[in-house]
Amino acid sequence: MVSLFSTGYGCALLLSLVAGALPGEEAYLKARDLERGARYGDAQAAFDVCAGAGGPLTPYALLGAARCRAQGGRRAEALAGYQRVLETHPDGPWVGMALAGLAEALRLEKRFPEASGAYLRILARPVPSSWRDRYQWLAAQCLAEAPAAALAKAFPLCRTLCAEAGSSRIRLDAAKVLATSADQMDRFAAAYAMVKSGAYADASGLLPNEGEAGADEPGWAYLRARVLIGLREVEKGRALLERITAAHPQTEWARLSLIHHARSLLAGGQHEQAGILLETLLTGYPDSEEAAEALWRFAELSRGRDETAAQYYLRFAGMFSSDARADDALLLAGRLYSDTGRNTEAIAALSRVIEAHPGSRFLADAAYQRGDLRARARDKEGAAADFELATQGDLGNYYVHRALQRLHEMGHSNPVKPGPALPVCGKDSFVRPFAWDGPSAPEPMAEGDELARLHFFGSHGFEEGEWEAVGLAGLGPALPVAVCETVAAAGLPTLALWLIGVCAPETERDVYHPRWWRVQFPRAYWDDVQSIAAETGLDPYLILSVGRQESFFRAGVVSPAGATGVMQLMPGTAQWLESVEPSVGREHVEHLTHPANSLRLGAYYLMRMIARSDGNLIYALASYNAGPGNVSKWRKQHGGAPPEVFLEAIPFTETRHFVKRVLGNYGAYYSLYPRKPGPNNAEALRR
Repeated sequence: MVSLFSTGYGCALLLSLVAGALPGEEAYLKARDLERGARYGDAQAAFDVCAGAGGPLTPYALLGAARCRAQGGRRAEALAGYQRVLETHPDGPWVGMALAGLAEALRLEKRFPEASGAYLRILARPVPSSWRDRYQWLAAQCLAEAPAAALAKAFPLCRTLCAEAGSSRIRLDAAKVLATSADQMDRFAAAYAMVKSGAYADASGLLPNEGEAGADEPGWAYLRARVLIGLREVEKGRALLERITAAHPQTEWARLSLIHHARSLLAGGQHEQAGILLETLLTGYPDSEEAAEALWRFAELSRGRDETAAQYYLRFAGMFSSDARADDALLLAGRLYSDTGRNTEAIAALSRVIEAHPGSRFLADAAYQRGDLRARARDKEGAAADFELATQGDLGNYYVHRALQRLHEMGHSNPVKPGPALPVCGKDSFVRPFAWDGPSAPEPMAEGDELARLHFFGSHGFEEGEWEAVGLAGLGPALPVAVCETVAAAGLPTLALWLIGVCAPETERDVYHPRWWRVQFPRAYWDDVQSIAAETGLDPYLILSVGRQESFFRAGVVSPAGATGVMQLMPGTAQWLESVEPSVGREHVEHLTHPANSLRLGAYYLMRMIARSDGNLIYALASYNAGPGNVSKWRKQHGGAPPEVFLEAIPFTETRHFVKRVLGNYGAYYSLYPRKPGPNNAEALRR
């Protein structure tokens, strides 16, 4: 285990300059609140007051005033306002935000080519890949709405998005534009993207009719087969895939046809016939990506038959040892064998993870589970060695901190010193942090307008904070570690990690290296967290542990199910809390994207789950994720089981992983920061 402070990265996350308010801060907050309530005239006036105060918020206040003019229907004035900011404040992180506002106003004015140009200007500077996809698509969309002469300029952007966009929605939208091209290759790229996105009906309209040029080419035939299967003409689709395989055996289309033919048979429960195709892939194309994908798919779909799945995973690890999933395959095989009581086979598979993949992200998992099997076999010395090895895993890994607790229980003289107990099951410890050996007080960070703005915007969940963080990429390799830590502490660790990938020297971009631990585990929204912890009696590091797992502290994130904000509260849960908690008001419920509101509601909900669970944090965290009703059923089935057995028996994979990851976060926070004094530990869990 590397010492937490041996790398010289242990700079504090506190900003010494943010103790005082920025000039115009109160007016800015008032303006944003009025804007949220659609009172655009009043909001504009408040932004004007903020801009008049001068200081580092001025460019953003001017942008806010222009935005309110646009939202109030005064787009000509808004355009002039955006242009004025770009002219009077031509260099700074706000430039991208100004261009985005300008582009939107131009789009509404139907000045599409100009709008597209403004979106593309945003991409002249480094931005995260998801931003690049979004602004490329907006630029392409504007060109697609322009007169026909401009439409052709959209096609290159759409080709790139069809091939590279991470969002299936953007990929599909770009494909629909590209489908209007007269170029056959463009139409093929569009159809391929539609098939990959599951839009089979859309893709079918692009397929050439029999006898038309290209209809018999293997690529088009492959897409036709996929469309037929997707539209439930399964037998026709399978027959066509079979013909492609026979007629074009040395092409990628043969390999793709084999894998999708096998997947179709698997989906229909025809395992024996699918297995024949798998063997054809593995013997005929043993080094291909398609063979690896097919074997992995067979393993995943065989999970209900543990021994069969384990054999597939072992075969995958043997045939594709350099694949990024090889270590995961061995770990999964070990777990499946362990679950069926075949401990000798389990230990063998886990040993292969440790020996063949010494740098694996799953090292702690494999070492801990092998140690547990050895402990059951009363091999105390072997178990202790494995638990010690497990402590060398990633700091936030649950098994790292569970191994520290097991070593403590064994009285083992571990060279890595464990910290004090973290009560999880009432009075009993279940996971342990490493001993805190850092400074007794944090060091203040350097001052600067950029960091002051970032802290201000981030603490309120404003998108301006994201632009500030992205703007720091301009510092290049000179970007200090402490700045990345500050970005993370402002609630933007995702962008802090992106900055590391963009700015750090090539040799320092491993985000799991100890120098970046406080970026991975920031004390985000720390003032609010401490205040809410004092109200609820919860451990502030427990609140952070949940927030990190739920959203990675992203204030505006909304899940597909509607869970919102840092603590991912469902609106219905928030409304229920308002009805039962005097400290939760309507303003908290209606504005869950504000970090403090989400943290408050999440903490009160967690407090209630802990009380309902008699202080057992495993039950409480499972209830937070899956609902208390489900946990009540599981407690009836497994309530008498030891905590570790109960945790592994949770039937919802998402919930089981959620609890483990929160506990791993909890151990990481206490390993990186001083222990909080007072009644925020065992006492809180017993309430």
